[in-house]
Amino acid sequence: MKDRSHEEVMAEYFRAHPAYAAELLAEVRSDGDPTELKTVFHHMVKTFGREGTWWHSLTRAERDFLSKGPRTPDA
Repeated sequence: MKDRSHEEVMAEYFRAHPAYAAELLAEVRSDGDPTELKTVFHHMVKTFGREGTWWHSLTRAERDFLSKGPRTPDA
């Protein structure tokens, strides 16, 4: 069996369970941890791209954060 990266597994899970992805994003937003937020944003962009409902729900500051925020090990 071929090993898959964590990124691939997360993208597959988010696509299969978009409600979970939305709940996770909401929870991480409320927690306010910038590193965790950057990681979730990274997975959301890799899964859903920079369009659609999830992307349009972001504030301008959050979109800017995706470009300028702290780096994470897998970003």
